[in-house]
This record gives sequence, structure tokens and C-alpha cells, in this order.
Amino acid sequence: MSSETDTNFWLIKTEYRQSPIHGFGRFTLEDINANKLVLVLGGTIGDKGSMPIRGTKLFIDNPQTHINHSSRPNLELDGQILFRSCKNIAAGSELTLDYTTFTKLNFVPVEESEQHETR
Repeated sequence: MSSETDTNFWLIKTEYRQSPIHGFGRFTLEDINANKLVLVLGGTIGDKGSMPIRGTKLFIDNPQTHINHSSRPNLELDGQILFRSCKNIAAGSELTLDYTTFTKLNFVPVEESEQHETR
């Protein structure tokens, strides 16, 4: 488990644990319907940080989110700090984002297991 304090506002129950995608990740402990608000991102806003704020030159410094990249994400950024489910997500699935939708970084696709499929 992370020793960091999570400054996010999660609207679902989650668990932080080892990920088959990369290092550690965030997993849902409940079924999530498509288009449900899942997370309001917390953290410190400044000119550098872990996540760029779309449409600005600002960043949110928030290392506690632990949502890994996927080319087949189950979450999407809604506005600047809200995250919604973009499909039905089964309990136990890892929560993922397509980082390329809000950052200029390039990510190498990785083989993703069937556990990330929707119900």
C-alpha cells in the first residue's frame, strides 16, 4: 500500500495494489455503470506537476491517483479535474486512462489482460 495521503475525492470504493499493467494501480471494489462520475482530482495547482490541466499551462501535482495508462481505457477526463467511466466496469477491474487524450507524451502500448474488459 502507498504511504502517501490520497487527496482525491473518490465517488466509488477503490483499492491500491500491484498492477499487471505497470507497478501499482487503482482497482474498483464495486461495479460501475458507464458515464458515472468516479473521481474528482485533488492536489496542488502550479506550473509543474504530475498531470497537465487541459486548456491551460498549469498542472496538478497529485502522485496519489495511481491510474495507469491504457489504449482501451475505462475512465475518461471530463473537463479539467473530473473523471467518468466511459464504459461499464466490473468490480475488481483496474481503472485506466488514455494519457494521450490530455498530455503530449507518447506511450508504448502494452499487452493488456482480459481482466480489463467490461462486463
